[in-house]
Amino acid sequence: MKNRLKISILVAMLLCSMVAWSQNSTANRTLKLPKQKSKLQQLYLECINDSVTTKYNVGGPLYVDKKEVLLNLSMLKTHNPKYKTSSFNMIVFDVLEKAIVEPSDENKFTENQIKQIRRLSRGKRFYISDIEMRDTSGKPYSFPYSIEILVESRTILSASHDIDDPLLYIEFANTDGYHTKTHISKEELLTATTLNTYNPKYKVIDFRLYCFDCPGHTSFYFSDGNKFSGQQLNYIKRLAKGNIFYISMIKMQDNSGNEFIFPYTMMVVVD
Repeated sequence: MKNRLKISILVAMLLCSMVAWSQNSTANRTLKLPKQKSKLQQLYLECINDSVTTKYNVGGPLYVDKKEVLLNLSMLKTHNPKYKTSSFNMIVFDVLEKAIVEPSDENKFTENQIKQIRRLSRGKRFYISDIEMRDTSGKPYSFPYSIEILVESRTILSASHDIDDPLLYIEFANTDGYHTKTHISKEELLTATTLNTYNPKYKVIDFRLYCFDCPGHTSFYFSDGNKFSGQQLNYIKRLAKGNIFYISMIKMQDNSGNEFIFPYTMMVVVD
């Protein structure tokens, strides 16, 4: 009788250990929901020309078909009165695919940034990234996305301002996904599987990976639905530490079945 009791106790202990291990294993694979803002920050570019101020919303159709508009860029602002843009970087790429990073003067475009825009020809891209903000109490907030702008072209940004932050993240084969992380090791990037969203209101339909070739041309590679395609991963294999690429033209769908292009891009730096 005592032996049976001992065996029963041992079996119970073993089962408890297995359950605990299973729970810990599941917990390690559970994606932690990051702190989210209820609404996506509503950014806009302010241009001043002959004392006339014009606002170009990022999130509605952004027309930059005239280079003169870009040469009059003054500030990057947000419609949300609770926040103020405190700094940002403008990133352009030279003919050798090298990223040139020009910092702002708080929320103002600098002379050096405008000089870089002046050098860009029709159809070339530049990006506004590393956008930092502060709320009314002075608490800092890092905006997790980038702005992509085409020179003398029309950038299709069809999403309205009134959308929640989808909280986009890249999911990897062996690790948890990331939301705001931009510096990712090449080894980890080669295990990228999908582009997903933490927000249950949305799902990713497809996306493009934009890169910059040595002659200074822009190339892009299509995804396989919300999965990273073989072409995209093959391109990542060729990248060196410090190289930058962007995930852009992210097509999404809400719970009602409405499709839209997400108005921002995701910057990734190979670490």
